[in-house]
Amino acid sequence: MKSGPINQSFNILKGLKKLDDIDVVLVTFDKEIEGDSWLDRFLSTGIKVHQFNLTSRNVFKAALKLRQYVSKEKIDIVHGCGTRVDLIMYLSGVRAKKIITHRSYPDMIAEGEPSLLRKLIVPLYLHVMKCMDAVVACSYSMQKAFKTQCDMKLDVIQNAVDTERFTPLDKNEKKKLRRKLGINDIPTFLVLGTLRPRKNNSIIIDAINQYAGFNGQVLFVGSGPEEAFLREKSKNNDRIIFYGSTLNPLDYLQISDYLISASLSEGLPNSVLEAISCGLIPILSNIEPHLEIVCNTSIGFTFNPRNSQELLSRLKKVTMYNQDELSRYARVLAINKFGIDSMTLKYESEYKKLLNI
Repeated sequence: MKSGPINQSFNILKGLKKLDDIDVVLVTFDKEIEGDSWLDRFLSTGIKVHQFNLTSRNVFKAALKLRQYVSKEKIDIVHGCGTRVDLIMYLSGVRAKKIITHRSYPDMIAEGEPSLLRKLIVPLYLHVMKCMDAVVACSYSMQKAFKTQCDMKLDVIQNAVDTERFTPLDKNEKKKLRRKLGINDIPTFLVLGTLRPRKNNSIIIDAINQYAGFNGQVLFVGSGPEEAFLREKSKNNDRIIFYGSTLNPLDYLQISDYLISASLSEGLPNSVLEAISCGLIPILSNIEPHLEIVCNTSIGFTFNPRNSQELLSRLKKVTMYNQDELSRYARVLAINKFGIDSMTLKYESEYKKLLNI
């Protein structure tokens, strides 16, 4: 499967592999399928992959396997990037230093699980976090939330984007890809990600429905529990198109001109970083993680996520600017501030601090 933690794990490993003094290996607990696009990305980059090939989600069995592997291979640091993995690391009792990168706010832990189950998971996971040798937050706003709400101090290393993969297309190539995907060659606004309440996508439809004379199109790429509701809400607007889930979001990023995110809460969203790396102009809710990306830049089109009129105003305003110029600014921001190399050096420093090197 593809997810934010998997994408960021790839970015971390790809960067670390370039360093002479660090050997890295990706460990997977479940059996992965050769030929699956996410696994192929790791293998094609030369990243070593070791699979435990477990057929059940028994975390105790996985913890034993991890303990044996770390001992046998004399591994110094185990780095977890996901709630289940972090729990397995904790249960394993490995002697290696344990570090996790955490990507959700306290109130987002176990998001989507039944409320009764969340009441069990959240305190357990917070305990697991406190038992790690180091916990890294993917954004400064998340660091602030954990300090305020849980009295926990997390280090910060911002998410990165693979700027070698997420690249803009020139105008001719963009037109060709649009034709291939059957998408009209008009101003294109992309909404990318799971269709769930926290993403607040309803307000986007409200704004577009109120936009008289709108000459573009809005592509919703993703699926989720709100999909039927959003489709019904936009059924009379042929400028709003739903494409469901995709195994290749890069295609939709490269054929789009703008990214809209009305989210009420995020870590440091991969979709926004990938979008600006592809030269898309972001139109973002003014939550702290979004501001962390575009604050003090020339592409900071933000709005109150509770105000559809304010979003409508931003949609009209952004089209008045020189699109090519803003697209270049977005790409430069991705390379200079959120490139893999910058993130890698910070993780290398974190590892050396753990090992007292």
